[in-house]
Amino acid sequence: MVDKNTTNDTLVLWDTVDILIAHHKITHATTVFKSIIWQTFSMLKLSSDILQQATVTLPFPKLLQQLRTLDIEIKKNINTREIEKAHAQFLEYLEQLNGVLYGNEKDSLKEQVLKELLTEHFHYAERIHESKVAYTVAPQNLQTYSPSEAAEILGVSDQTIRRMCKANKFPGAFQSDGGHWKIPTEHFKVTPEEAREGRKNMNVIHEKNKDVLGDDINEFDVEF
Repeated sequence: MVDKNTTNDTLVLWDTVDILIAHHKITHATTVFKSIIWQTFSMLKLSSDILQQATVTLPFPKLLQQLRTLDIEIKKNINTREIEKAHAQFLEYLEQLNGVLYGNEKDSLKEQVLKELLTEHFHYAERIHESKVAYTVAPQNLQTYSPSEAAEILGVSDQTIRRMCKANKFPGAFQSDGGHWKIPTEHFKVTPEEAREGRKNMNVIHEKNKDVLGDDINEFDVEF
């Protein structure tokens, strides 16, 4: 079943981009657009370093709609554990992003991400082994999040996080004596509080813009 929280949060962010564009606040729209991409990378366990170093150009309406559709479908497939389908869509997503996201001049965005995926695959078995051996007993001073805190950051349900733990998506995650999952904080770029505050701000922006513009907004009736 699709995680409703993720779907709703994603739709709110995309709607916010459209509303900001309609008000000609391109800089703000670009910032929210980049955060949507970051969320997708995060859900696929990809480093956001590539995005932090990249220059983003807001796409024209037709491409923006294509990216919106792909982004939502990727996240739905991740939440329903159709990972192969999500990966296939993500390759198309990268092709589209190459036109609006520029990073290392020597490598395209797609090439950079594929390099990272290959490196991740190469070290995957080793990390899984370490997670089963080294973290059978929790190391001292290890900072962890609970499934609910991790869910707050990624915008998914607690159940999704627990499934991800069982599937070894968080190397080093372990279960306490009481059976509760503990996830190392190193897997997350922001804290639960920061994620919560970010979504709160986006919701405030969304609601304020709805008050001004109403619900019936043509998201492509925008002049650049």
